[in-house]
Amino acid sequence: MSDPTARLRTVLALPREPSAVPALLAAVQDVSLDVARAALRRLVPLAGPAETAALRALLLELDIGLVPDLAAALRELGDEEAPRTAAVGLGARSPARRQKAALALRELRAPSSRPVLVRALGDPTAPVRRLAVEALGRLRAEPESLVACRRALADRDHSVRAAAVRVLAAADPAAHESLRPLAADPAGSVRVALASVACVLDPETAERVLDDADADVRVAALAALAGCPDAVRERALLERLRDESPHVRRAACDAVAAAGGEEAEAALVSALVDPRLEVRGRAVVALENLCGERLDRVLESALPTADDVLRRTLVGLLGRRARTSAILRHVGDPSPDVRIAVAHALAGDPSSAARGALRFLHGDDDAAVRNAAAVALERG
Repeated sequence: MSDPTARLRTVLALPREPSAVPALLAAVQDVSLDVARAALRRLVPLAGPAETAALRALLLELDIGLVPDLAAALRELGDEEAPRTAAVGLGARSPARRQKAALALRELRAPSSRPVLVRALGDPTAPVRRLAVEALGRLRAEPESLVACRRALADRDHSVRAAAVRVLAAADPAAHESLRPLAADPAGSVRVALASVACVLDPETAERVLDDADADVRVAALAALAGCPDAVRERALLERLRDESPHVRRAACDAVAAAGGEEAEAALVSALVDPRLEVRGRAVVALENLCGERLDRVLESALPTADDVLRRTLVGLLGRRARTSAILRHVGDPSPDVRIAVAHALAGDPSSAARGALRFLHGDDDAAVRNAAAVALERG
């Protein structure tokens, strides 16, 4: 049967009873990972000691993509031999087999594997070292593993250093000290990892990643700081609303809203006229989160001092929020663009005040305003 879809249907059609075990064990070895995973899921509830031993024997023999699933199944089955099998694999000559072994130990989460994982941090193959760091991160933090992960911060491979950053940030009470030098790491991926744990950094280091030359690092820092905005000065977040990267400015909207502060509302209102649509949209959401029920009052209070572009934007927002009274005050606005926005905002409003305002605008000196009013009247 060459069609993996057909083989998957066959596996799913097998009865959930012991008679299906031989077929399920065979299907676990299917070349299609979808078929193998489906067979494994159905096999685990039926597995006894013999099936557990068979799965353990396959742990390092099948496609590496299935190793996490096999290891998780063996953990669920309570197999105490699986960690030893994987630990032996860490001593294999084949780098691919050692990588499978480290991956299996990451999923097995056996405290007994700590010593071999620490030794694996000296493996010549970077993926093995990275997986060993990640596996140590899934065990209870102990001095031996923390020291080993701190050493991994100086690993020659960037993926290993990034993994060590994540593990130490989650497990090391003194992470801010050991992570500080990574703000100058030459690899952007490491600095992104550092920025993503900005909440555990000291304020100076957190602001360094906020100022990083790589926009991805700045975005990661802002995303993290949205969950702990008091980790840096309010001014450091506000500055990112003027960042050259629209992705950074978008992320800054959330961080600024989370931080609040005296200048947050005005800064986010200014972001409503950002050149990029995605930033403007995020600024609206951020203002809603920051102001809640006060949002209408905040938008209305910004109108008197806003420039033409911002007034036009504010009128449009107030129109979508059905704040007719505030909009009507700008029927005679000196800017034709704002008056056009007023006409658009009042379209569909059946109130006599709105209809009267549209008729007034229909006699405007500006042809574009008259046209906008005529269209709005027709919609009504």
